[in-house]
Amino acid sequence: MSKSAVLFIIILTVLSTYAAETSISVDIVRNGLHFDTFYYDHNGYPQYFKVVEKGTAKSWPVVTFYGSRPMRLNGTVGIQFKKSVSAEKRTQFLEKLGLRTVYNDPADPDYYLVRMNYGKDPFQLSVSIHNSGLVNWAQPDMEAHFELAGDIDAETADDDTDSIAEMPDPVTPDDTWYTQYAVGKWHHEKVRSNYAWALHQGDPSIKIAIIDNGVDLEHEDLKDNISAGSGWNFVDENSNASFKPHTTTTAYQTRILLAHGTMVAGVAAAIGNNSKGIAGICWNCGIIPVRFLDMDTGSGAVDTFHKTYLALKYAVDQGASVINNSWVWWNQGTCNSVPFNSFVEQAVQYAVKNGRGGLGTIMVWAAGNNFCDTANVKNFDNDHIVVVSALRHNTLDNLKGYKATYSNYGNAVDVSAPAGDPDDSSPYNGLSATDISGGLGSDSGHYETTIKFAGTSAAAPVVSGAIGLMLSANPDLKFFEALHCLKKAAASGVDARIAAGDIVEGHNIINSDRQVIGQCSWTDILDPYFGVTMRHNSCFGYGYLDVYEMVRMAISGECTYEAPVCAKDEDCPEDQFCDTESGLCILEKGCKVDEDCLTYQKCDVESGLCYFPEDPDNTQVPDNNTDIPDSDDGTAYPDNEINDEISTVPDNNTPDEESDQGNGATDDGIKADDNEIPDIEEEQIGCGCTLIH
Repeated sequence: MSKSAVLFIIILTVLSTYAAETSISVDIVRNGLHFDTFYYDHNGYPQYFKVVEKGTAKSWPVVTFYGSRPMRLNGTVGIQFKKSVSAEKRTQFLEKLGLRTVYNDPADPDYYLVRMNYGKDPFQLSVSIHNSGLVNWAQPDMEAHFELAGDIDAETADDDTDSIAEMPDPVTPDDTWYTQYAVGKWHHEKVRSNYAWALHQGDPSIKIAIIDNGVDLEHEDLKDNISAGSGWNFVDENSNASFKPHTTTTAYQTRILLAHGTMVAGVAAAIGNNSKGIAGICWNCGIIPVRFLDMDTGSGAVDTFHKTYLALKYAVDQGASVINNSWVWWNQGTCNSVPFNSFVEQAVQYAVKNGRGGLGTIMVWAAGNNFCDTANVKNFDNDHIVVVSALRHNTLDNLKGYKATYSNYGNAVDVSAPAGDPDDSSPYNGLSATDISGGLGSDSGHYETTIKFAGTSAAAPVVSGAIGLMLSANPDLKFFEALHCLKKAAASGVDARIAAGDIVEGHNIINSDRQVIGQCSWTDILDPYFGVTMRHNSCFGYGYLDVYEMVRMAISGECTYEAPVCAKDEDCPEDQFCDTESGLCILEKGCKVDEDCLTYQKCDVESGLCYFPEDPDNTQVPDNNTDIPDSDDGTAYPDNEINDEISTVPDNNTPDEESDQGNGATDDGIKADDNEIPDIEEEQIGCGCTLIH
């Protein structure tokens, strides 16, 4: 070893000791940017943070991510154990680290939320747990900030390739804002939901969860579709999932924002053909209201990212077939990156595995309204969610083929849906929607019609309602079949829309100043579940939403596997092989381990085929009420002074009973086999230096 290398090690050792004794943060430089600490995401990639306030003996650190709003940690860490780790080994591992389980639901047995003592570094602990080899991910929990994806102050040619011999006559519901005003129906005509209603109008057993800031539970156009007893308020921890109460003296902008969840619910599933109000996409679908955000300025915070997981999981457990998320992460206002969040991914995996009795619940997400690339939101790079961009009406000849000017774009976009644009003339600058009743929302009556509801917040529930209608027509569709049907339906009309000038081949991405900053073009990509090639565009995804095609294909069986295209491997592209049983060219060729496959798929090493197991491992977990013993020396540690009952979600979670815990004193060591309990000391992360204490 060279003298310079030895000197460098000595310097690092001194810095590490000094940092530990003085609680300083040591600089980490990545790509020219300076950070203090990190955790690993579920793929093993570090997510770097800057420390803006160090932890003390009675407080936890505050961090930022690429200049985001400051987020305070709370002394808990989320963990997903590997399935092969037994219940006994999990208990021993946590005891050895002096950690207490505050949440573990047998319905999602591998996910734990654990609490540590003051004086420990949550980031260091997370890295140590990750490096133990016993877990898939470990991430500190912290204050979570979100913003609504609604641009709600927006006042400023059909495809003929259907396989059905005759198109049905379009249905005209008698709802007031549909029959009398263009604002109530233009988006339906754009996505052909008026033709889809001739085939199906929805089923109450297919429920759409509205994860938002509350819903007007007594609204005349919603209340009969709201599933009784299914709502929950994660802000106040009670069963009242209504909007935040206020008086008529509340500022006008606040009233608009508080109506957000009510508007979203109406676009997706307002009762149709009832001689009042508007028509939702899925007239008869059930609604599960979940009050998740507490805000009156357009952005707000929930308690923790763990609570994000709880809200999404709750909707799945309440029987949601579709979950609508018309909110985005906090950093999108500046187009900065957002760290990958394993709590959200855990909820997505839970939905795929457990939703709809094992068929899988589908999550829909608004792409956001900040004219940013969706690549900045790492959780959007996920084949298991539907990301929706906003589509303008295109009434102006020189603007044909454009997405809404505000809408985010990128390779993560799956489909584009109508929402309007402030640059379009009225009434095409937004959608009509249900509003808080009695003039307590945006408009003077019960409906949002004057200002109108725009933004990807409005586009997302159009898609959620369409998926609900499709599943109503065929409730036996598996998760990946439903997603394929959505994409295939959108792709089927692309050529006709291009020919009609409704989509342009080279789509300029323009900002509000009309400056050309890029272009969305069509590229051929493979469906991640079926070996089918379809065109994709970073503005429109696979194309415009087509509700009629989705419902028609669901009824006719076209959402399942394609017609056989191969008999042997040589019939397939170079990067695929032939599954002779189905006649499909399989995208995932030559997998060697489960990690080479999609979430919840397994790898058949012999054939190299990724598959969905029928009977996943049912690893037993310890009872939620298991006491954690005192430390070896009898020391009882003080309470962390955060809410012991992290959540009071009904039916799903029994918090741990209060108990003292071990001190976690261990010997050196990092890695361990799944059936061994590793000796762990707190990892020195960053430059090999202790960072936060």
